[in-house]
Amino acid sequence: MEKDILKYKKLIVGTDNILDLADKAFYLILKISAWEEAFRCGKYYPIKENPSEQAIQQYKLMIARTENFFKCFGQPAEIGYLAYSGNRQVHGDGDYLLPQILVDMKASRNMITANWVRRLLLYYVLLKSNKINTDEIKKLMIFNPRYDQIAYVNVSDIDYSVLDFVLDQAEYVSKL
Repeated sequence: MEKDILKYKKLIVGTDNILDLADKAFYLILKISAWEEAFRCGKYYPIKENPSEQAIQQYKLMIARTENFFKCFGQPAEIGYLAYSGNRQVHGDGDYLLPQILVDMKASRNMITANWVRRLLLYYVLLKSNKINTDEIKKLMIFNPRYDQIAYVNVSDIDYSVLDFVLDQAEYVSKL
């Protein structure tokens, strides 16, 4: 991986915009990202072949949209935050904690699903962070850079009985 990072550094000299990035450099980003995913998920899936030019352009567009998203809503205070039940049997690592927004990113061809919403509620009620606590979070948000779409709910609009139910169920399931 170190050789890939060094190659990437040489290829990006003078490039200020992701859309101007050479396809070779972008392929190296994908290879490096596979290692990051392995770190988070515990299994390495190597990039087997170069993606098509069309796929690379779509990736670049999603990255540009993600950069714009963070310009609009703020930079993450934490990336890959932890959420887990008291005994850690129900757990997950969420995507981004902005100063007042919990964000789950989904680069999916699907539109918002009930499972995504459930996962976001679960991350919120089980959040463990040294940087942000749930009292500071004002919105729960799903961002899909594929379509440049955002779905969110103000935490103050969520009935507390729903959050209590999600927490109770997570703790119940964690004891099974």
